[in-house]
Amino acid sequence: MTFLKCFSRFLYAQGRENNIINLSAQMSYRTLSAFIPFLMLLYNLINWFSAGVNETLVFVLSKILPQSIMDYVNLAMENASTISFSWGTNLILGFFILYVSVSAMHSLITSLNRISGQKETRGIIALWIQSILYLFLFLLIIFFTVFFYLFGEKLLAFIFNALNLSEFFAVFIILFTLLYIIIVPALIFTLIYMYAPKNHLGFFEALPGGAFVSICWFTILFSYALFANVALDFSTFFFNLQGPFSLFFVVYLICFTLTLGAVVNLYGAKQSSVKQTFPEDEND
Repeated sequence: MTFLKCFSRFLYAQGRENNIINLSAQMSYRTLSAFIPFLMLLYNLINWFSAGVNETLVFVLSKILPQSIMDYVNLAMENASTISFSWGTNLILGFFILYVSVSAMHSLITSLNRISGQKETRGIIALWIQSILYLFLFLLIIFFTVFFYLFGEKLLAFIFNALNLSEFFAVFIILFTLLYIIIVPALIFTLIYMYAPKNHLGFFEALPGGAFVSICWFTILFSYALFANVALDFSTFFFNLQGPFSLFFVVYLICFTLTLGAVVNLYGAKQSSVKQTFPEDEND
């Protein structure tokens, strides 16, 4: 209870100081603008390596995201694979997709640096270059995440068949998928929290925020899928607004939890600093 009380006060103070609600709204606007273009960029990048990996990506996303949001994912990937223009038009479209995707990453970097309480001394050009670099690193991480999931699934299937335990494989692969979609995003978010601020954090300094966001995202998406797809039939109320409403709502919650993850890391750093300054209090 003491921890919750102290953290609630700290969160309230940070919310007033950094206006977390507005920061989350700005990030969600950038993210919404980049959502479909980013998926098109990701689809083309993965398809350049292997079309089979794209199918695995869609399968994994379909297990995590509600159907109303998966409709937008399928739309983005269909556009990326079927729409064809002239060379000049494709170049302009590619630049637009890259720009909005980089803008979302730029907003994330500046927001996390602000919440971390660090004064921004990086120039505009340096920030945009860093945003481009982080975007492509993020794309590569997603690619290798999907690749290793596919590789792990094949390897586990081979092991279970070799041990004559194939009847348990279906249950085990569900548990493996659940752990995978919690642990891997936690590591990805930890890397983001480590390198987004001007003064980089250590791995264990950024890990609490990464784990917090990963668990929150999993809980939010699972709860929303259960609520929207099972408990209620939104199509009878919102018709064509179901998809956009779902997307806006979930993206804002995602951005809000990203900012909260930075607050969790900042709170942990403050507590560690207090313990190092007053070690006798810990012994009492």
